[in-house]
Amino acid sequence: MTTPERRQQLYSEMLRFMRANRVNTVPLDIGALCARAGVELVPLSQIVRETGLTEQEVFSIWGNRDGAVNAHGDRHRIAYHDGLPAGRVRFTICEELAHMVYGHTADTAFNIFSQAYDAGKYAQYDEEARLGAGLLVCHPKFYYTYERFLTPRSLAEICQITLPCARVRREVFIKYRDEIERNMAYQFSPLPQSRTNLRAYEAAWRRGQKAGISRRDG
Repeated sequence: MTTPERRQQLYSEMLRFMRANRVNTVPLDIGALCARAGVELVPLSQIVRETGLTEQEVFSIWGNRDGAVNAHGDRHRIAYHDGLPAGRVRFTICEELAHMVYGHTADTAFNIFSQAYDAGKYAQYDEEARLGAGLLVCHPKFYYTYERFLTPRSLAEICQITLPCARVRREVFIKYRDEIERNMAYQFSPLPQSRTNLRAYEAAWRRGQKAGISRRDG
């Protein structure tokens, strides 16, 4: 379980990474981010085609069915299951980017070909990567600015993530609001621009509010 002090470090590191690599739109342009950060994206279909391995053999190497990150020199390669829903793929890639940002790939035990870390360290790395991925898929300044009309469904559509993922992200942002808003990197982060028509979502929210008031008055 992360401590408040560690979470502050995680917020700062990810927000600085995002600013340095010009993450300034929602939804995140993952391809552009990875190109700027020197990260190669390799889909499962390419791995199977080029290596002759079966999907199950690749999953066995990864240790899961979603994807994995591996460092080679000063660059990183993220392998991902391109047969899964796009929203799930998006979060998987963001998780693997978080492993890189937080220095997990510098741990010699964190190696997809020879995983040697214990369950405790795995749980720590997994929790940290999920927290960081949540910041990537939805910049916290974007969420807190438009929170009033960001339902889980609209958040999923705007950020191009799955509905279960959107529900979790919303819960995390609410739970850690005070911590995140106190963070200096957050305070100096610019508000990302939306590539979606937010007015339509706000208008739908206002209609819902009015309908609720009418039902109560009636």
